[in-house]
Amino acid sequence: MRSASVNHSIGLTRTGTTERRLTARTHGSCGELARRIVGSAALSRYDAGASRAASSLASDAPLQGGERLRRSAGAPAWLATRRVPASARDFVMPQRHEQYTETEHLVWRTLVRRNLQAVEQYAERLYQPYIAGLKDLGLDQERIPTLEAINAKLAPTGWMAVCVEGYIPAPVYAELIANRIFPMSRNVRHMAHIDFSPTPDLVHDIFGHLPLLFHAPYQRYLQRLAAMTARAEASPWDHALYLANRRMGALKSDPDAPRDLVAAAEAEVDRVQRHLLANPSELTQLARVFLWSIEFGLIGTRDSYRVLGAGLLSSLSECAALYEPGADIRPFSIAVIEKDIHFSDHQAQYYLFESYEQLDFVLDEYQAKMRLRAGSAVAGVM
Repeated sequence: MRSASVNHSIGLTRTGTTERRLTARTHGSCGELARRIVGSAALSRYDAGASRAASSLASDAPLQGGERLRRSAGAPAWLATRRVPASARDFVMPQRHEQYTETEHLVWRTLVRRNLQAVEQYAERLYQPYIAGLKDLGLDQERIPTLEAINAKLAPTGWMAVCVEGYIPAPVYAELIANRIFPMSRNVRHMAHIDFSPTPDLVHDIFGHLPLLFHAPYQRYLQRLAAMTARAEASPWDHALYLANRRMGALKSDPDAPRDLVAAAEAEVDRVQRHLLANPSELTQLARVFLWSIEFGLIGTRDSYRVLGAGLLSSLSECAALYEPGADIRPFSIAVIEKDIHFSDHQAQYYLFESYEQLDFVLDEYQAKMRLRAGSAVAGVM
């Protein structure tokens, strides 16, 4: 039941920023280059739907220091007391819980029950702090939880969640996490996509990521990796991949989308990914560190390891393959920055780290060669 919402996690869209921080609203030269890279007249009629992640607040007018969102009837109360990074203000939105349909609640109920059954089935193979955090989160199995209810559960951790819609740029995602704010998609997948969501999805974010926020070593590593990602150098191709992924997600979410347009959108994503594979930026490389640790990581020793990655924890059917003879499990090292990932299928290999200290060692090794930029709005990290 892997959700494509892993694609909007730190660098999972491998989205980018230049020194001037490209976002979906960017009109600068690099933003224009990114749009030219993915531009296609055949796909242009889907641009409006594909851009909801950046323009979902248009009806409320652009946020000014968060004031518009704080005045919104659906705004989470914590925004009145905690500053959202400037780079994220146009992407954070009210959950609008009352707008969820009974069908969306049914999708939530179906997936949560299915996942909880899988957690019970594979309990001995899962990272125990995840199981403990799942209990601490106390998910409502019947109805989609409200953002306020989630934040009440997260309060003891020092973290909180905000709602976003669809894909958001990786630097925006990273800067939120570096400030202990988890960006959670408000979207619930369509029943037709119950096993795989073509766009970022609430189920993956809540079920895969939030339970481990109760585990202090995990939070610290996640926050440090996010801080580095928020300051990483990028190329216009990173932003081009963000735009291409966003467009592809809009097409795949439309049951009536012509197959030739879907194929063309997939081809654009593949083309940009191939370029980034051959010419990776710092943002791309740190995205891969995130993927192979936070999304698909294993922890322990070769003879005794547990599943930790959110992409696996929200798609527990893949866990069985990890414990079959011949599973390709490799030691985690800085070499993961050269290894790309498959979003729509089981991985060909997985990476195992023995401890968070090993993850920190890899970050130390990578940080030593980074061209870190000043001006990151990250507090209390590194």
